[in-house]
Amino acid sequence: MTVIDLGGGATDRASSAAGPATLIDLNNTANDTGTIDTFEIWANTNLTACQAATAYLVSGNSWTSRDYQSVGNITSGSKQTFTGLSIDVTLGDAICFEWSGTGAMERDVSGSGVKYFSQVSIPFTNKDFGATIAARTYSVYETGATLGWAGEFCGVAVAEFDGVVPAEIDGV
Repeated sequence: MTVIDLGGGATDRASSAAGPATLIDLNNTANDTGTIDTFEIWANTNLTACQAATAYLVSGNSWTSRDYQSVGNITSGSKQTFTGLSIDVTLGDAICFEWSGTGAMERDVSGSGVKYFSQVSIPFTNKDFGATIAARTYSVYETGATLGWAGEFCGVAVAEFDGVVPAEIDGV
């Protein structure tokens, strides 16, 4: 099992940006394929109706959200952590998030940049996010794990999750 992580980290940053917005943060894209189970965020001011997501580049500036989950309202002033999520992620995906009301996100004017849309739009398919806003890192971070090993044993398809082999083949 491999730990998967996306985003630049949920920390108290030097500046902020107001919403509502849908953002794709290009810092630290997914290092493997699996499931995101934890979302961390640091808001500058309280945020409403937030969603955590993963997204992938279709072509040019067009992006599609892969999967998402609502995390609700975010309290500002410290890192907020949401666990028990189940968001699909594929190698190379970027972290995506949005909030629908007023409020501002912590950010730095450094890093790989972001894709920005001034309206709420998750889920989206082939959405043109326009040019990358260079040198930006937002205070969001997602972690999860790969799905485990899958293969064949004596001609039988098997999967191993966290070191556990299904009972049907245990001891074969």
